[in-house]
Amino acid sequence: MLRTINIKARLLIAFSLMILLLIGLSGLSISSMKTIRHNANTVETNLLPSIMSLGELNANLMRVRISTLRLLQSDTQESRQQSVDSIREIQQEVDKYSREYESLISIDEERQIYSAFNKARNSYYEELEKLIASAMAGQLEDAKGTLPQLYSIADVLVKELRELVAINKKFSDETRLASIAEYDSNFWLVIFTVIIASIIAIVISFMLSNSINQPLQAAVNAAEVIAQAGRDHTLLTNGNF
Repeated sequence: MLRTINIKARLLIAFSLMILLLIGLSGLSISSMKTIRHNANTVETNLLPSIMSLGELNANLMRVRISTLRLLQSDTQESRQQSVDSIREIQQEVDKYSREYESLISIDEERQIYSAFNKARNSYYEELEKLIASAMAGQLEDAKGTLPQLYSIADVLVKELRELVAINKKFSDETRLASIAEYDSNFWLVIFTVIIASIIAIVISFMLSNSINQPLQAAVNAAEVIAQAGRDHTLLTNGNF
């Protein structure tokens, strides 16, 4: 059948098939890389910044508690004011990282926990304002009386922060496993495609070479017969050159 097609057309068909196989393999590889890149981008632009913001939130809330204790231990109004100023600065940092984290929330469960954290933080600030007002008025005993409530709310804050970290870690692990699974599945699919493409290429090369070599071999055999017999010999051909 191939010998009824001229050599130019045969080569064009063979190379077209190989190009199609290469395009298919390239498309498969690009699709896999896009998925892996998307997962990596999620980690880079969402999960990692979220965990870092949570770390900063936790550290600054601890600093608020330390500054609060310093406020209660201060002997002079000046040192108390310095402690209050320090608390105000740290509160600004807490608000800053809270806004950054809130902008990165992408899961409903995470948003619900953050809402609970935000509510607890506002309650903590309310009790803290009572403590500051009493301390600045010199009523240290009244100020210390708010500590149990502050400690209770602080425990809630820590609990909510840990849950938020756990959610982000879980999401990060799921994204990592998804990337690994995508790589593994496409790795073997690419290997399988390469093997199939190689087999097809070998088959095409054999078929193409046979379609060319057989008529040429027939011509060579006929020439040998003519040379040996010294007479005319009919050369039968079945194809285009």
